[in-house]
Amino acid sequence: MQRAPREGKGEDHSGALSFARKRLRACICGNPFPGHFGMSHRAANEYRSSLTLRFTQTRPRVPEKLTPKPYLYRPLRPADSTIRLVHLLPRRCWPVVGADSIVRCELLAFPVNRAPPYVALSYAWGDASLPTTSLLVADKRLEITQSLDIALRHLAEDDKTIILWVDALCINQRDDVEKSFQVRRMGEVYRSAAVVLAWLGPAADDSDLTIQRLVSFVGNAESMKRIKGATDSDSELADIFLREGTAKLFQRPWFTRVWVRQEVVMNARVFYICGNQVLSASRLGRCYEGFTTVLAKHTHDYVPHYILRYRYGPGPWSLEDYMMNKGTLSGFLFGQYLESSEPRDFVYSQLGMIKGGSELITVDYSDTVEDVYTDFSEALVQRGHCIFLWHGWGPSPTYPSLPSWVPDWSSPRCSRPTMCRIGAVSRSYRTDATVQRMAAGECVLWVKAGRLDTINAIPSGADNPMQAAAGPDESSPGPLTNLAEVYRLIDSLRTAIISTSAITSTDSDQSEYMIDDKAFSLSISFNTGTLLRYGVNHDVLHAAYLSLMSSREEQSSKGCERDDCLPYLKVLRAFPPTQIFTTASGRLAGVSDKVVAAGDELFMFPISSSSCHVWALRRIENLPGCFRLVSSVKLMDFSHMVEDLEFKKIGIC
Repeated sequence: MQRAPREGKGEDHSGALSFARKRLRACICGNPFPGHFGMSHRAANEYRSSLTLRFTQTRPRVPEKLTPKPYLYRPLRPADSTIRLVHLLPRRCWPVVGADSIVRCELLAFPVNRAPPYVALSYAWGDASLPTTSLLVADKRLEITQSLDIALRHLAEDDKTIILWVDALCINQRDDVEKSFQVRRMGEVYRSAAVVLAWLGPAADDSDLTIQRLVSFVGNAESMKRIKGATDSDSELADIFLREGTAKLFQRPWFTRVWVRQEVVMNARVFYICGNQVLSASRLGRCYEGFTTVLAKHTHDYVPHYILRYRYGPGPWSLEDYMMNKGTLSGFLFGQYLESSEPRDFVYSQLGMIKGGSELITVDYSDTVEDVYTDFSEALVQRGHCIFLWHGWGPSPTYPSLPSWVPDWSSPRCSRPTMCRIGAVSRSYRTDATVQRMAAGECVLWVKAGRLDTINAIPSGADNPMQAAAGPDESSPGPLTNLAEVYRLIDSLRTAIISTSAITSTDSDQSEYMIDDKAFSLSISFNTGTLLRYGVNHDVLHAAYLSLMSSREEQSSKGCERDDCLPYLKVLRAFPPTQIFTTASGRLAGVSDKVVAAGDELFMFPISSSSCHVWALRRIENLPGCFRLVSSVKLMDFSHMVEDLEFKKIGIC
């Protein structure tokens, strides 16, 4: 049995001076002392507690005596209450081969309740296809990624050993049993760390100067007010935030790694390190907010607001609070942009942030991805959080055997609610959701829904330009590459709207205005949430749409796009609808984000007094009362139909 080595006496765990505590607190709060851009994590008392003199007298081995054998992990016993910690030796203890040194460390095991203070590292593993490099553990070889090698070289001390927790080293990645045990404890590992260091990467693309420039501007409240009220004529803001280095900073792989949210929100003592710069969470958030806001105002380009995942903490939270946490919703809505080499981690990475998360499902890497996603979703339904699933459910192209009501957590659908006045209905509505495992193997969600109508007519060919431009799988629209396609889309929407009985005004000018208004709203209906997040003014988009329509003859003849039309055109091209349809009652026209068919039925699922989800469902013939989700849809105003709806339980497979 592997014994837990005891930390020796005489180690340097003495704290820094009291002012270091104040500087740490100031950095965490985003308010370093006046005159300072920030502070080094090395000045923080909590960080210094993780330093030790152990192994500092170890002499570098000469290359001829290096052991070529690979390092072999010993099992952790007991596996559920033991932790490994990396002791990263000071640089002067590293052996030198030619012109390069080799990172040297020791791996020691400790009972969880007797572990010394340590620093938890959050970093991006890097491209697995790139060649690995070696470090020395107990003078044996252990392969690591180049990104980790760079991080360790940057973090190492000159004369002291630093105690670290690093997932790639402290967990035997080849042992699924150990990995399952240790992943269950990940949230606690980061919460208990003396300090968390989020390593964004080495200096590159003028990142040091970029960060200094950004932080010097966002350091006061007046600057943030100016950013929120930015216009496209503010050239100073554009010069600060729209340089190439700013975009490259926020495109670093760390921001899209699925695990990093848990790693940084579980601890209040987090330092973000990029090259030679150190940032607090609040300052990093302000820099990103400035970048995305100014980008949207000046270029009408929109990027996912990843940073919201990291701004709410520290955890863990109760399941109820976690479901309502803005960081959770942001991570969920942007899930398709996140990355992980292990698809199960899109679920497992959430458990540590939830109090009692291990009771929802058991972390087991031998389970199939479909089982993990389904079991987690079923656990949420059983605890009354079915509505949360509605934001991301829908058929998965990656896992076709996944029930359509179970979100593909690696790429949720990000269906935004429809704004609709349904106050009385929502107050009396209860999902009464249950999950039933059928004998034939189907996993059915039974939930109350109100049937609105049936899809009747779908324009085809030139009358439905988006379907004509659809991709090879016919599940997503093709690009609106030119103005002719944009005008055909708008004409098709107008035709569908006119065919309904919704336009009742006898005033021709008023009717035209109503038709245009509904066509405009439907055309960008899959973008609304994105637009609001970036503060894009709805009136600006509407004005750009009207300009596009009023200059149709001019722009069609010249084949060019006027600047005053660009806000609408860029938004439309970012998230165009896939299909246009009308309904059997003749009262509604709508658009879908996936391919629907005549006969698909439209059901409403209330969320609040002013919002709901509307989905096209396809009936399953051999399962009475059961349907499969087909597509999220957006309809013309249907609030007048809500009072007559009867909510019944239906099965969704």
